[in-house]
Amino acid sequence: MQLARLSIFPTIMELAAVDASHLPLDGATLVPFLAPESGGGGGAARAPFVVSQFHGCNIAMSWFMVVQRIGGAAMKYIAWGTGAEAGAPPQLFNLSADPGEFSSLIGADGVPTTPAARAAAATLEANLRATIDYPRVATAVAQYNLDSFRAWANATHDWRAAMHAGDLRWTPSWDADPKGAAAAVDAWLARPAEVRACRGAVVWPPGEVGR
Repeated sequence: MQLARLSIFPTIMELAAVDASHLPLDGATLVPFLAPESGGGGGAARAPFVVSQFHGCNIAMSWFMVVQRIGGAAMKYIAWGTGAEAGAPPQLFNLSADPGEFSSLIGADGVPTTPAARAAAATLEANLRATIDYPRVATAVAQYNLDSFRAWANATHDWRAAMHAGDLRWTPSWDADPKGAAAAVDAWLARPAEVRACRGAVVWPPGEVGR
């Protein structure tokens, strides 16, 4: 579950009787929910929302989420990157009415579609920022990714050939235009770290890979 991603560490620390009060933890312990006598909701009070974040190779920028029940409906708010990248507006879903998340209540222009959506988005954005300084985290992740690749490239003989190994899952796409892909990586390595929005559409032909 998304809830567990931020709560595992503080939960383990409490179960191990380790004082983690001095650590800047984003999550909250789930121990009160583990006690049979609590009925699943006793113990210390916790925020009425849950937060998650994802930084992986399947998307070009960090992803942050907060879910909270507002006005009787479960609302899900998603922020991308630092929240300031063009072409990557936040998303808002009414999970009670739209469990498949097919229709965002925030338009492509970043404007909520109704006053109720505007109020919900403001509440969820504030709760997300109160839990995670997500613009700072997204920027730090971009720097980490660049630093990590540079370190690997410097330690690897012919990193282009290593990236082109046949047993890697991205090799078929790399094969489409290996020179163009290598040029795109070289351009990325030459620039300072930056958060860039995911592309909104598939880019084809492969000659456009370095765009």
